[in-house]
Amino acid sequence: MFTVYAEKAGSAILRRAVDFSFQPRNNIDFSEWIALLTLCLAPLVLHIVAGVPTTTYFEHKRPQWHDQITLYNPTSIIWRYFVITDRRVRAKSWNAEDMAASNTLFWTAKGWDGSESIMRSSRVFLTRIPSRTRISFFSATSAKTLTITLQGVQAIYCLLVRPLDWGVAMAIDSIFFPLALLGLLRLPAAIWLTEDYSYADYNTDVKIPQVPASNRDSNVRQSEDRPFTQPKTLRAMGLLDASPSLLVKSEYAAQNWRGILVRVLFLLPLAGFALTSLCFTFPRSGVIFTVTALCLNLFYTVFLCASATILSAYIILGRSTTTIIPCITSCWYKVYTAFLGLLAFLLILAAALETKKTPCGKHTTLGKNSFVEVCGEKFFNASTTEGLFGVAEWVTVPMQVAKTRMELHKFDGWCSGKLESAVFFSANITASTL
Repeated sequence: MFTVYAEKAGSAILRRAVDFSFQPRNNIDFSEWIALLTLCLAPLVLHIVAGVPTTTYFEHKRPQWHDQITLYNPTSIIWRYFVITDRRVRAKSWNAEDMAASNTLFWTAKGWDGSESIMRSSRVFLTRIPSRTRISFFSATSAKTLTITLQGVQAIYCLLVRPLDWGVAMAIDSIFFPLALLGLLRLPAAIWLTEDYSYADYNTDVKIPQVPASNRDSNVRQSEDRPFTQPKTLRAMGLLDASPSLLVKSEYAAQNWRGILVRVLFLLPLAGFALTSLCFTFPRSGVIFTVTALCLNLFYTVFLCASATILSAYIILGRSTTTIIPCITSCWYKVYTAFLGLLAFLLILAAALETKKTPCGKHTTLGKNSFVEVCGEKFFNASTTEGLFGVAEWVTVPMQVAKTRMELHKFDGWCSGKLESAVFFSANITASTL
């Protein structure tokens, strides 16, 4: 999947493992650079924006920046899709309140919480719930899913159907195509991803009644010095039944065949992608890696291997039922998130320095010797002594006996087309006609 087609060395022995083909005098103008950067960042930004939900604060003290940055890790996003799918498939009964809680990030007195326990106990703080137990087709979430799906289909075509074309023409605009393909892991959970809900938290202005301790989760704290402030909850208005009988666990065990099926559905693609990226990490004989190709392989190898390992570990440990990845506040996970961000920055930087425009208008990070592979066909060297040496043009010359003459021009560029039958003529070519 993540095959790196680097600049070929021909029949010669491999000269060096990495070739940095930086072109300081590039022929890409400013507006074209903006378009390339937009295409580059679109899959990455959309994957993060669509994958990180809103936060509900059940604690007045806000999380630190390093507690929030891990939410934007692609591994955390894939984990969220996995658990929402698993929670819905294992649910004996599913309602709009469950869907709202499964899509929310809860910040409590004990930190981030996405457990099944808070899914049930948090319903007493609902102020708005989805109108149904699945999303509407005409919604913002559906639009995000549709866009991510279209990007994934494009990635499938480029990476799996025509991998050679993507390899030789890989430039800054296509370095995150594999991430767009991984975005398709959103599809199993797509119909249960919603933003049509709201909770009482510490962000609003009207005080609500105190919630009885029997109906309140231990992580949801209401301090006397700073109570919850919020418009009336649905429970306070009598529009939502939050009796203790509804807080009883109603899911099949994770070891049930339903849970096993979901775990296999997510784990196998991740493991397959990780193994594939590992296969193309090390240089092969006869191939020269560009710096962009090296950074690309390193980024996806680290990301995919880490994601597959973390998912497998928590499945084995039986800690795979919370929508927030259990290691979200761990020091090592923060370091991993920062390292992944650094690799993404280096990948963008290397691709920006190496991307160049070929004579046929395509973009690539390969050197000039590989332009033939990018554009196809072959180049002709302009020569005044043999072979194809330029462009012939019939020119009308007024006020002369010979009204037309053929002028020959040296040509530096790219022609697209095919050669038809030749036209033979004889003429005296002088220096004035060249």
